[in-house]
Amino acid sequence: MSQAPAVRPTFKLKLNGWLNQGRHHLRAYRHRFRDRHFWVIQGIVILIEAMHGSIEAGGFILDLRVPYFIPISLFLVPVVYAALTFGFAGAVATALWAMVITIPNVILWHQGLERVGVTFQMLIVLLVAILVGQRVDRERGARQRAEAAATALKAAKVKYQGLIESSPIAILIIDLTGVILEANPAASILFGRDKAALESMHIADLVGTAGAQKLLSASQSGGHSDAVSLNLKDGPELYIEPTRTESGDGQGSFVIQVLLRDVTTEHNRQAGLRAYAAHVMRAHEKERQLIARELHDDTIQMLALLCRRLNDSIEAASEPLPSSLT
Repeated sequence: MSQAPAVRPTFKLKLNGWLNQGRHHLRAYRHRFRDRHFWVIQGIVILIEAMHGSIEAGGFILDLRVPYFIPISLFLVPVVYAALTFGFAGAVATALWAMVITIPNVILWHQGLERVGVTFQMLIVLLVAILVGQRVDRERGARQRAEAAATALKAAKVKYQGLIESSPIAILIIDLTGVILEANPAASILFGRDKAALESMHIADLVGTAGAQKLLSASQSGGHSDAVSLNLKDGPELYIEPTRTESGDGQGSFVIQVLLRDVTTEHNRQAGLRAYAAHVMRAHEKERQLIARELHDDTIQMLALLCRRLNDSIEAASEPLPSSLT
């Protein structure tokens, strides 16, 4: 007696949980049931059942020699249409509605095996609604995911294109045959050519065969590479630091993206510093040689003269040298 009040609240809580869970799952389909086309389909179901009931109530099935399951099969038309239009929830709701309004017909006009046959036919309609509705929902979900991926890819391409266009470093997109597919404004400034003229040009036509091999082979391993010199056909010599990456273009082909950092000014500055350092070293060496020459010529002569004078002074002295010095 004391356990009954505790059992009832527990069952009530479980029931409320199931109802809330069901409402949560149906909330995603609420907007579909507010569509007037959904109710038009339910009206078609009512018309089919009204026709079915009228034929059987008037005894026209035997006169027309129509099998009793033909009218039931007509429910497949609105059920499949509901599945294609409203997905799983719409198809199942339509099939269940058809089953509910068919119950009086089954009870009043069918007996024995016919009643079992009609019930079996309605179960087939429900099964078709479940299978077609699930397939439509899967296809719709896949299409939505594909559309979302396409939108994200488009946004990424726009962002990527913006980064390339605004980059201060020259960028060339080259296919595996060496044809320039795309060039940014910085590349146009670096090579002194129109962006449209650079695109579709072969890299060898821009920097020569040797320059193209040097440019591409210098970065075969990818990442940062040492500077290479390029002699343009109609321009000055450039020193470039290439950085190469290879990736797919999204259409099954591979392209090479080469970042070309112009280090000509830096290279010339370093060359000037090296020349200046060499000049300073030469000047120091020249000064050292001059000092050595002066020491060799003047100082040695002065020391020799001093020794000679000292020798003369000693010989001219009247007193003999101490025995300890001889």
